[in-house]
Amino acid sequence: MRPEKLTISAFGPYADKTEIDFSKLGEGGLYLITGDTGAGKTTIFDAITFALYGRASGEVRESAMFRSKYAKDSTETFVELVFSYQGKIYHVRRSPEYMAPKKRGTGQTLRKAEAQLIYPDDRQPVTKAKDVTVAVEQLLGLSYDQFTQIAMIAQGDFQKLLLAGTTQRGEIFRQLFHTGLYQQVQMKLKDASIARYKEYDEMRRSIAQYLDGVKTETASWQEAEEFDELKKIKFEGKLERSLELLKQFLKYGEAQEKELREKEDSLNQNIRKAEEAQNLVAQKRNLELKKKKAEKDLEELTPLLQLAVEEAEKYKDADHRCEELGIRIREKEEKLKKYQELEKLKKELETIEGKLETVSEKKEKDISEEQLLQKKEEEEKKRLSILADAGEELQKYKFEYNKLDSEKRSYDSCLLTEEEIKKEQKQIDGWQEEIIRKETQQKEELEQQKKDKALLDSAELELQKAETKKTEGLRKKKELEGLIALVKEFQGAYNATKEQQEKYKISIEKVQKQREVYQKLFQSFLDAQAGLLAQELKEGCPCPVCGSFEHPRPGILPKGQVVDQEILDREKQKLDRLENDANTQSVEAGKRKERQKTLWHQIQREAQELLHETEWKKLIPLLKEKQDQCEKQLADSEEEIRIAIERKKKKNETETWIEKLETEIVQLQEEKNQCDRKQAGLQTRDVENKKQQQITAEEIRKLIQKSLVTGNGEVTDNTAAGFERQIQDMLSCLSEKVQGKEKEAKQKQDLEKLIIEREKTLKELGRVINEAAQDIVRLETERKNKAQKVDELNEEIGEGGKESLEQEIKTQRKLYEELKESSRRAQQKLQEIRAEKERITAVVKNFEEQKKEIGEVDEDALREQYSRFREEKTQLSEKRKALFSVQKGNEEIYHKVQVRQTEMTAAEKEYVWMKNLSDTANGKLNGKAKIELETYIQMAYFDRILRRANLRLMTMSSGQYELKRQEQSKNQKEKAGLDLNVIDHYNGTERSVKTLSGGESFQASLSLALGLSDEIQACAGGIRLDSMFVDEGFGSLDEESLEQALKALNSLADGRRLVGIISHVSELKERIDNKIIVTKQCGGEGVGSSIRIQ
Repeated sequence: MRPEKLTISAFGPYADKTEIDFSKLGEGGLYLITGDTGAGKTTIFDAITFALYGRASGEVRESAMFRSKYAKDSTETFVELVFSYQGKIYHVRRSPEYMAPKKRGTGQTLRKAEAQLIYPDDRQPVTKAKDVTVAVEQLLGLSYDQFTQIAMIAQGDFQKLLLAGTTQRGEIFRQLFHTGLYQQVQMKLKDASIARYKEYDEMRRSIAQYLDGVKTETASWQEAEEFDELKKIKFEGKLERSLELLKQFLKYGEAQEKELREKEDSLNQNIRKAEEAQNLVAQKRNLELKKKKAEKDLEELTPLLQLAVEEAEKYKDADHRCEELGIRIREKEEKLKKYQELEKLKKELETIEGKLETVSEKKEKDISEEQLLQKKEEEEKKRLSILADAGEELQKYKFEYNKLDSEKRSYDSCLLTEEEIKKEQKQIDGWQEEIIRKETQQKEELEQQKKDKALLDSAELELQKAETKKTEGLRKKKELEGLIALVKEFQGAYNATKEQQEKYKISIEKVQKQREVYQKLFQSFLDAQAGLLAQELKEGCPCPVCGSFEHPRPGILPKGQVVDQEILDREKQKLDRLENDANTQSVEAGKRKERQKTLWHQIQREAQELLHETEWKKLIPLLKEKQDQCEKQLADSEEEIRIAIERKKKKNETETWIEKLETEIVQLQEEKNQCDRKQAGLQTRDVENKKQQQITAEEIRKLIQKSLVTGNGEVTDNTAAGFERQIQDMLSCLSEKVQGKEKEAKQKQDLEKLIIEREKTLKELGRVINEAAQDIVRLETERKNKAQKVDELNEEIGEGGKESLEQEIKTQRKLYEELKESSRRAQQKLQEIRAEKERITAVVKNFEEQKKEIGEVDEDALREQYSRFREEKTQLSEKRKALFSVQKGNEEIYHKVQVRQTEMTAAEKEYVWMKNLSDTANGKLNGKAKIELETYIQMAYFDRILRRANLRLMTMSSGQYELKRQEQSKNQKEKAGLDLNVIDHYNGTERSVKTLSGGESFQASLSLALGLSDEIQACAGGIRLDSMFVDEGFGSLDEESLEQALKALNSLADGRRLVGIISHVSELKERIDNKIIVTKQCGGEGVGSSIRIQ
């Protein structure tokens, strides 16, 4: 980009319109901008920057300050820049927002900021301030920050960059090269490392809480004492030893459980034996009672057996009687089958007689029909002989009719053609008039549409602007929606954290209450145990607890319910559950608090402009308000797009209509030419038609004279109407003849077909009559055979009816079934009684044998032994129960600790890995340089900048100085990596850049600034600016150094780049030919600055 012409009006110190024509300075090289202090030398670059980006080059100059204090109220404030880029010329004009006098009345009004960018091609100008800035950034490929760093080396900035430390230089590079992303990675790794440590520490404390609940009742006193000591130090660093002790406690408990289980098994075996002995006594008494009952049942069964034997004797000959009844039944059934056969034969006989009658009647009917058809056939053959010549006469009349009709149609066609020619001529005349009228109308419409199109040419540009505005609005809306969702998620996390903290407080209160309850119960349990022991104390006998033979104050058993081990364990388990629940609530509250912090950091990063002045609770309404504004802007954009689309659509429709009108005008010209061609063709057709009409009329006259109907007739009326009437009469007469002959030919054809069909029908009737005669003979034979069989069956059956025979069979079959069933029941009952008698006899015998086996038993001794065994088992069960409770609790703790230990080991590995990664990224590795990830990336940029800077510094310092990045920091606690030293090649030493003199510092800082400018251009895609400015700093150089600096700047210009030096140094005025001289006017004709190019 090269500025060609700059126009400044009422801008900064320039009160009037001032123009700078950069083309007068040549194609490249150095030029000097000099003048009084405060005259506005740097304002030239401010004006260029404002024209392009709407902002000044320095941070202290704001857009509200651009309006000149020396300008008249009527003078407009604006900057217009003509610049070239890639061989094309662009115009940009921009005015700031400022207060100006009202056009009507008194007072001032706010003049809005305006901007316009004009392209060198057919593209529409860009008119809105923000749109112009975006268009310039897209055109040049540089943002405002990049442009000001590349195009202007401002006074003091490059000195600050030279002397900055790692921290300050890193902040500068972060803005220039956008390395803040790597800083975010560092912070996320640090947060992740802290979160992993918290997870690990929480697991470690959770394991200590589990181990705190271990019971040592099963352990030896040495191991129990060791475990209590570990509890006091919270098992810190002794986790493995704690698990070993707990595992040993479980082994001791298992051994004790095994011993108690063996004792209980032995006792259960003794109890079972005692129970079996008691069962034998009861069994013996029961057997005696059962034996008596069986003997009584046997006595009652004897008379029943006698009755069953007598009943069975009654049915001794039942089988013989049943056999005789069966024979009689079968004989009657055979006779019944003959009745059924007789009925079937009678039905078949009736069917045959009916068929015989039907066939005979049909045969008589067919004979009568045959005689009638033969008579009709003779009559039809006589009629056929009369119509033999009808076909030949029909063909003659048809030929004559067709010939005359064809000639008449030709004659009529000629007459019709004559009429059509007249009509077409009339149509062509009307068509020509319509074409002329339409052509005039279309030309007028075409002119109007072209005027409308001219008014709609800006529609496409308006649409492009509106769509750009909509795209920007959608992007902002999406950002706001994402931020709103994030704030809502934070609000949910905040509420969830408070809720979880409340739950934790409630859990802690429950734990405290339960701990007090447990302590009271535990003390009651100890008092109860002391009271129970005191009840067994006797004077002179040692106490089982202290061993004393004297018992001056024995424990007293508390009144009411005694707290036993089971109640105490139950309350302890409840306390453990509440403590675990409280720990879980604490961990969950911590996680939610971390999530809340993470979301808040993310909100702070994404909403920095809002948060510095707003609390998060007020952030959602503020975002909603901005979202509503965005929605309104989008709605406005949509409306603008809709209007622009309508205008563009209307433009397209107008263009289409113009094309259509132009096409229609061409088509009308073509239609006009067609009219002329058709008119010439009609005249030719009219001549030919009249000639053909005469020829056809002559031919018709010849046909009339030779007609079969009229003989040698002649045409008597030569008028056109008379001629046509005679032709029509002739055709009517011939038509009647043809119709008559066609009717006769049709009758002949129908008769021939009818005679053929009749012969077929007579032949078929003869065949049917013969078949009927054969059927009659066959049916008569079948009828005689069936009648003979019926007579034979009637003689065989004899007297008596079918119904009486069926009734006899039914009665005898019933008697047969009843006799059979009664005999079966009698035998069955006899067998059942005999079987029951045998069973009872066997039972009595079995009872006797069982009594002998049991023998004699002492019932009192058995009861006493059984009671003693049950009491011992109860005591043993209590011990096992108490031991089981201890073992179960310790086993659960052991398994939980094992699981937690595995998780803790994994969490510890992950934490160590994450911490190493975080320390590496954040430069906190012990014994290593404090180089962060972002600094490491910036070092690569810095090295490239230094390589570019040293090319110029070596030239300026005559090969003495070279800039070098300091590899190691002097203080291991400070950040390192971006500190800067200088190598003095004259003595081979390396020292800090802060040791350079004023002139040397200027050379180094100028070289560094130019190297930075080159690197930024390279990062922006190799963009080249053909113009740049260097502001002040040359006053500290001696003559030789100044010469070297100018030499370096000349090489920077390279004949193709304009380099403007802003300075007061008089030596530069002598060394640089091209100058822009800025003069401050304080009186005379006016105030304000002016510019002169020399």
